[in-house]
Amino acid sequence: MEEYLLFASIGGLLFLTVLMNSVAEAYEIKQREKRILILKIKNSMDELSDLYEQLKPYNIPKAINDLLLNEIVLHLQKIQLIDHKFHGVEALLEQASGKSNAEAPPPEPANTIIKTASEFTQMISALRRLIKLLDSSAWFSTVSSEDLKTYVSEVILLRCEKIVQFYTDKANESLKNNQFIQAKEDFSYIINTLKTSGIIDNPRVQELIEQAGFMKDNISEMMEKHQAKIRLGEDAEGEENKSRLG
Repeated sequence: MEEYLLFASIGGLLFLTVLMNSVAEAYEIKQREKRILILKIKNSMDELSDLYEQLKPYNIPKAINDLLLNEIVLHLQKIQLIDHKFHGVEALLEQASGKSNAEAPPPEPANTIIKTASEFTQMISALRRLIKLLDSSAWFSTVSSEDLKTYVSEVILLRCEKIVQFYTDKANESLKNNQFIQAKEDFSYIINTLKTSGIIDNPRVQELIEQAGFMKDNISEMMEKHQAKIRLGEDAEGEENKSRLG
């Protein structure tokens, strides 16, 4: 009888140990899954925050700017729901919510003029990231597919205008140095880019295409006049040399 009780006690202890280990293991798995989920949300939030900061100089439409800020707030709230003790989340949430709920919107930044190739590349990269984000369905915010489609078109139009501004400035600089072929290539790039923008039916895009086409044709005339002037100069120089020899 004593041996039976001894074995029963040992068996009970073993069962209790296995049970405790199983509970501990399940708890650890749950905590690990929670950490992975928080990390995933935080990485997404960091990307949003980085994009939000990069876009500040480019006069993004207010509705899109507000959507990005609200999405950052919702990411923080998701993290807080999963783990309210997550380090720094309350301060970040307070800061983001303060920006989102500001009574008066901040003044719009001046229309940034892109002057260098590096600045242009950075801008195009940021706008491309924004278009990709708006074209996705990965949103915590309540936003309709129709609104997202509208926002995509607005950002594409903004990108088109920035491309026109940069390459027009570049072409004008080439014209100052009588680099007509380069200037024509710049306007050709503008036209081709606008035609493949995906919003070619937009009246503003049509207007920009017409303007670029006019400038391209005008450059052809400028080049012909410049070449004629050179030829006249050469002929005049030739006649002068002949008179001196005579």
